[in-house]
Amino acid sequence: MKISGESIGFAQKVSLHTYLKYITFALRKREKGKNIVCSYRSNFQKYFSKKMENKQDFNKKNNPEMLFRKALVARYEYDRAVKGEDNGIEHFLQYLINHNIIENITIQRYTILYAFDEEYEKNDFHKTNTVKALAKQFNLSERQIWTILKIYTKRFKGK
Repeated sequence: MKISGESIGFAQKVSLHTYLKYITFALRKREKGKNIVCSYRSNFQKYFSKKMENKQDFNKKNNPEMLFRKALVARYEYDRAVKGEDNGIEHFLQYLINHNIIENITIQRYTILYAFDEEYEKNDFHKTNTVKALAKQFNLSERQIWTILKIYTKRFKGK
């Protein structure tokens, strides 16, 4: 899957966080062998086009979110052109990680939430046993895992 000029334009219309959720969803579905990225993207655009109508100051020059997106896209395109690398989603995510735009702690928290869903089923839907297993796996205390589950589930999963 390539990041084209069209999808970069799409990224400028929605927040970076929302676009990264779209990319993550698309990659997850692709890993499972499903090729539904295009249909999902059109539904995604329809949903957020209504949401964007409500944002009044979105196109103002002083909007920090818009400036961030423009700067990020410009730096990414420059980096890609200089290094002559592929323009894929995996490369874009690696760029965000390498330039510390997505910090390691954020990756760890997101991974813990993702691993929780998988481990929860393996532990016969016992939260305490799942938290103990994750604490051991990620070398954190059980309290830290509980806190991550409580606070970051809302942030990463929108629950």
